[in-house]
Amino acid sequence: MNTTLEKGGRMSKSKKYKIKQKDFRKLEKLAERIYNTATVINYFCRTQQQIEELYSLTPIV
Repeated sequence: MNTTLEKGGRMSKSKKYKIKQKDFRKLEKLAERIYNTATVINYFCRTQQQIEELYSLTPIV
Protein backbone atom coordinates (compact mmCIF):
# COMPACT_ATOMS: atom_id res chain seq x y z
CA MET A 1 0.00 0.00 0.00
CA ASN A 2 1.29 3.41 -0.92
CA THR A 3 1.02 6.31 1.50
CA THR A 4 1.33 10.02 0.94
CA LEU A 5 1.86 12.87 3.34
CA GLU A 6 -1.23 15.06 3.74
CA LYS A 7 -1.41 18.65 4.88
CA GLY A 8 -0.82 18.64 8.61
CA GLY A 9 1.65 15.74 8.50
CA ARG A 10 -0.90 12.90 8.42
CA MET A 11 -0.49 9.89 6.15
CA SER A 12 -3.29 8.90 3.76
CA LYS A 13 -3.81 5.88 1.54
CA SER A 14 -3.31 6.33 -2.17
CA LYS A 15 -4.61 4.30 -5.10
CA LYS A 16 -3.16 0.88 -5.81
CA TYR A 17 -1.76 0.21 -9.26
CA LYS A 18 -1.49 -3.11 -11.04
CA ILE A 19 1.70 -3.40 -13.07
CA LYS A 20 1.87 -5.93 -15.89
CA GLN A 21 4.81 -8.33 -15.93
CA LYS A 22 6.14 -6.76 -19.17
CA ASP A 23 6.03 -3.27 -17.67
CA PHE A 24 7.61 -4.51 -14.44
CA ARG A 25 10.57 -5.91 -16.39
CA LYS A 26 11.05 -2.53 -18.11
CA LEU A 27 10.96 -0.73 -14.77
CA GLU A 28 13.36 -3.27 -13.29
CA LYS A 29 15.88 -2.73 -16.12
CA LEU A 30 15.55 1.04 -15.80
CA ALA A 31 16.10 0.86 -12.02
CA GLU A 32 19.18 -1.30 -12.59
CA ARG A 33 20.62 1.21 -15.09
CA ILE A 34 19.99 4.09 -12.67
CA TYR A 35 21.65 2.17 -9.82
CA ASN A 36 24.69 1.34 -11.97
CA THR A 37 25.03 4.96 -13.08
CA ALA A 38 24.80 6.20 -9.49
CA THR A 39 27.41 3.64 -8.40
CA VAL A 40 29.86 4.78 -11.07
CA ILE A 41 29.30 8.46 -10.21
CA ASN A 42 29.77 7.73 -6.51
CA TYR A 43 33.04 5.89 -7.17
CA PHE A 44 34.28 8.64 -9.48
CA CYS A 45 33.51 11.37 -6.93
CA ARG A 46 35.28 9.47 -4.15
CA THR A 47 38.41 8.83 -6.20
CA GLN A 48 38.67 12.15 -8.08
CA GLN A 49 38.98 14.81 -5.43
CA GLN A 50 40.02 17.62 -7.78
CA ILE A 51 37.14 19.94 -8.66
CA GLU A 52 38.21 20.07 -12.32
CA GLU A 53 37.65 16.34 -12.64
CA LEU A 54 34.20 16.58 -11.04
CA TYR A 55 33.13 19.14 -13.64
CA SER A 56 33.50 16.47 -16.30
CA LEU A 57 30.46 14.73 -14.77
CA THR A 58 28.13 17.59 -15.70
CA PRO A 59 27.14 16.14 -19.11
CA ILE A 60 26.43 12.75 -17.54
CA VAL A 61 24.25 13.97 -14.70
